[in-house]
Amino acid sequence: MKIARMPSYPMCNSIASLIAFVLSFSIHFIRFTYNKMNRKSLICFLTVNPGKLFYQFVKQIPNPERIYICIDRSNHEIPGYQNEIKLIKVDKTKCEQKGFKNTHSKIRGATSREKALYYFCTHDIDFDHIWFIEDDVFIPNITTIDYLDNKYPRGDLLCQENFVVNTKSDVEKSDWPMWDNYSIKTKYPLPWAKSMICAIRCSKKLLDCIQDYANKYGELFMCEILFNTTALHNNLSVLPIDELSGIKWRGNWRKRDIKTNYLYHPVKSIPEQYKLRSRGSHDPKTLNTALILGIICGISLIIISLILSF
Repeated sequence: MKIARMPSYPMCNSIASLIAFVLSFSIHFIRFTYNKMNRKSLICFLTVNPGKLFYQFVKQIPNPERIYICIDRSNHEIPGYQNEIKLIKVDKTKCEQKGFKNTHSKIRGATSREKALYYFCTHDIDFDHIWFIEDDVFIPNITTIDYLDNKYPRGDLLCQENFVVNTKSDVEKSDWPMWDNYSIKTKYPLPWAKSMICAIRCSKKLLDCIQDYANKYGELFMCEILFNTTALHNNLSVLPIDELSGIKWRGNWRKRDIKTNYLYHPVKSIPEQYKLRSRGSHDPKTLNTALILGIICGISLIIISLILSF
């Protein structure tokens, strides 16, 4: 009868050391990945007078403590509101006096966008990034924003495009008519840059630069130019991402067009957003963590099996 030979003590010690190393590496890797996926990201919805259906969807987004709804009409009350989500209602005059005004092409003064910028620039709130999303942007799933934050942990501006004009000749050649009408209000010299900004993510550094501009000049400038141009002149990183390519001035979105991890504009009807919305998707953060753990465990088992076979 053949008796299996037990590994010698030195070999056992080597195996134990290797296992300890693999486990230590795995723990550090998981911590690094978890911290990367959990950089503090807020969400602020820009609205005029949000209704009950819109509010019901917002409440379903994970971690509601990081979500804000900025309401342009300060006297508006959301039907069925029960304090689950923070509301921003800012006095228009106070906002304008601090220079947060005139980002809209047709509306002078402060709208919900300027009020939200004023709020997050002047309050002591801890965050790395913040999403500004108009209420007519269609979000396919309650975990879509988390997916984008996990995929793009860095970047001072996530946006739909970053179209840059370097000279007056570039402005004249561009088919975008707003350069001549509104860009002259910016105090930044050329180059300028633009994007659709119905859904964007900004870093705290970018908001600090916008606040500095408002303090210095007493007003802002057209929103489609504001974010990209401010980032450009302050050497901040701008990432146009595929998932925001559905942010357009006009669009007629159908269910077959929708990708779960993309955002779409415009879908003005909130009931229509509900019809388009996908169901049954899983939290991408949970899936990513489980996948990482599975890979690490698998590699560890393979290494240990190879060692024991010698």
